[in-house]
Amino acid sequence: GNGNGNGNGSNGHGHGNGNGNGHGNGKIPAKSAPTPARAETVSAPGFNGRTLKLHLPRSQDHEGDVQCMQIVHDILCTSSGGDQVTLYVPNGVGIVVLRSQHTVNCTPGLLDGLRKVLGPEQVAVE
Repeated sequence: GNGNGNGNGSNGHGHGNGNGNGHGNGKIPAKSAPTPARAETVSAPGFNGRTLKLHLPRSQDHEGDVQCMQIVHDILCTSSGGDQVTLYVPNGVGIVVLRSQHTVNCTPGLLDGLRKVLGPEQVAVE
């Protein structure tokens, strides 16, 4: 593999984790035997896509924060492509940086959906 974030099992804080990992793990074998449908996803072993940076909220409303993370997770799972996803999650002391195993395609629709949930200034593509 290309080191796309092993050990990221804690991404969803236990909510919807299986979904994210399922998507990530599904791509690993595709590298050794790419199928035509996935060839564009795995054709660049050095990773030359963009990075989607999401700053997740932390408020006094823990349930609301978890729900927000779940919505973001669901939106990300609707997309698949060659762009990395990095999550910035405040933990009360600092910011935890998590790289998702799931890669997306940063389309205007995807970005628009994420901005509606997180706010425009919390979503960046580099």
